[in-house]
Amino acid sequence: MFEQVKSFYGNIGNISKHVTDNTLRYTVSGVANCKIIQNHFLNYPLLTYKLVYFQLWSSALDIMAKNEHLTSQHHRTCFAVPDAGTPECFLT
Repeated sequence: MFEQVKSFYGNIGNISKHVTDNTLRYTVSGVANCKIIQNHFLNYPLLTYKLVYFQLWSSALDIMAKNEHLTSQHHRTCFAVPDAGTPECFLT
């Protein structure tokens, strides 16, 4: 299934196996690649609380895409948001 997800997004990202908790993780890194994921979920919105976390992550990603996270004002905004994370997307 993860290979299909990776293929769907244009073969961006990596799939890794974590033996300690017996999980697979699909990870997409970098602003440009995460913008691909962002665009998908802007077109096909998440439901319930996941939408809220997506919006927070999306805001942080937009700040980083403009390099505004390098200014003190936006740095505080970007990293003050709980669970917004860095521009890295996880499916576990």
